[in-house]
Amino acid sequence: MLIGKWQTPTGGTIEFRPEGQMTMSGPSGSVELNYRFLDGKMMEWRRPDGSGKPIQMKIISCTKDELVLSSSNDQQTLRRIQ
Repeated sequence: MLIGKWQTPTGGTIEFRPEGQMTMSGPSGSVELNYRFLDGKMMEWRRPDGSGKPIQMKIISCTKDELVLSSSNDQQTLRRIQ
């Protein structure tokens, strides 16, 4: 269900691809990241070259049309666009 392109509340997009790669796009440009599951609901996002601090996101829910993600200080509801 996660694979596909999602619109963020701020108008950006996040596209998850099956091989563990993703693209985050917004007004400032786009960035390529790798993602992996730490357990059934917790994901880690990091740059392919290992630079920067990894981001951990928890999947609160995922349906065919809606993805709710939570981090330590934020929760976002994304809508599928592809």
